[in-house]
Amino acid sequence: MGDYKTAEEVKTEIVTAFPLGCGELFYEIQNDITLLHVYWHDYRILFGTSPERIDLLQWAANSFFGFLEVTMRQDVLLRIARLTDNPGKKFKRASLPLFVELIKPDIDASFAKQLDDLLSKVLTACESIRRLRDRKIAHEDLMTTLQRHPDPLPAISRADIEQAIESIRNLVNGINEHFLLSPTYFQGVHVIDNAESLVRVLAIARKMERDA
Repeated sequence: MGDYKTAEEVKTEIVTAFPLGCGELFYEIQNDITLLHVYWHDYRILFGTSPERIDLLQWAANSFFGFLEVTMRQDVLLRIARLTDNPGKKFKRASLPLFVELIKPDIDASFAKQLDDLLSKVLTACESIRRLRDRKIAHEDLMTTLQRHPDPLPAISRADIEQAIESIRNLVNGINEHFLLSPTYFQGVHVIDNAESLVRVLAIARKMERDA
């Protein structure tokens, strides 16, 4: 109980650990990354576990879970794209590139180089995802839709998404270790009543149908 901190206490700790004006942004970005891990974990529970799991979902509601798979996947891709958006000029975007830009004047050259290297890996890992967001998910690019674009969109696998999320995690934890002296274990953040609860109920229902 002594280690428990409220959301407000966590925010205060982060805000006070960072240079003026940077802590608030980092707090919001870290929350976004936490949700990204939660949603991606649920996606993997449902659609990235086993053929038997897919068979169970198809038995329960094939069309619905087909729609849900697309919706959940696109939500994760949008979250990754937003986190890695360029800072913007007139209208600023609350992203990792903006945070790195804002914090550079207050850190030494060695740590700035470390952040640049980690951010470069993030942008490389997420480049295809941002292209997909810009040309298909958030907007309907005409030449892409008509399959006439000279630069066809690449397929994005679950492994590609895992790599993108890992690169984001590495950057943020590099920042955490520098300012807060410890990383955040994003992979361990799960909600109690997640997709596993739904799968258990569906499995029970299917067994009852088979035993009837």
